[in-house]
Amino acid sequence: MKYLLTAAIVLAATATAQQTVLDFEDLVGFAPMPVPYGGVADWGSWAHSDTVDPNYPPASGVVRVFSVGGQRPIVFGRDVIFEGANVVSALPFSWKLFYQGQEVHTSTILSPNTGGPAVWLPSGYTGLVDSMEYISAVNVHSVDDFTYTDPAATIGDEYCGPAVPNSSGLSASLAASGTAVAADNDLTLTATDLPPNAFGFFLVSQTQGFVMNPGGSSGNLCLAGMVGRYVGPGQIQNSGAARSMSLTLDLIQTPQPTGFVSIVLGETWNFQTWFRDSGAGGATSNFTQALEVTFL
Repeated sequence: MKYLLTAAIVLAATATAQQTVLDFEDLVGFAPMPVPYGGVADWGSWAHSDTVDPNYPPASGVVRVFSVGGQRPIVFGRDVIFEGANVVSALPFSWKLFYQGQEVHTSTILSPNTGGPAVWLPSGYTGLVDSMEYISAVNVHSVDDFTYTDPAATIGDEYCGPAVPNSSGLSASLAASGTAVAADNDLTLTATDLPPNAFGFFLVSQTQGFVMNPGGSSGNLCLAGMVGRYVGPGQIQNSGAARSMSLTLDLIQTPQPTGFVSIVLGETWNFQTWFRDSGAGGATSNFTQALEVTFL
């Protein structure tokens, strides 16, 4: 996936998220950071500079950013995972991260390294943040290759698609929204382009597979191994006139044939929707394509 901005940004799509690396190379001269820039809503007290300074060498290219005034936070304007940046500092330096007005983490401390090279200082935190500050004296540090991940940008990789068209003439599709951060327990599955007024439910497995027309279905099952069904109270859905259905998952209660399990950081799970299709020339069923999600 490529994502273009006027900024010099390198993006890498993963199974669950979109990573942004800001190298600032499109910015010219010395000036306050434009806002918004690079997906960041407010850069606070930071300015960009392409001036050669052997005490504060860039990590890549020629441009890096400096703090130029009293501490004001960098505000993302949405929930992201801040990964870190390359730093040169004359004094000890660390990251302070915030979420919904509360401090959630402080990184390890970078020892002074004026003259470089720039050192990667990771945040050391995999949870969501919406703003951040630094801990150090003002105007004695530079930052380059500022990196964050937006877990809500693209959740999951589609596979086994497009699905076999159903009686609506369309291939039903499955998407995820919310966040793939397991600890947040906030992931919603939505199936669209279903037949109208069709009942269905969501399936889950850690194993991918392919079974054509299982049980006389018109579609294809793309899961294998231990396949769980979301068929508890309120989980069987009807597409209605909107021809869609959705379910917010409880990651702590993920159904499996042997009982419920919890989804945790680092695990990859696969999802699919199975639905009735009575308008397809007789009672039959069909499936959406499948979705692979790796949880952060």
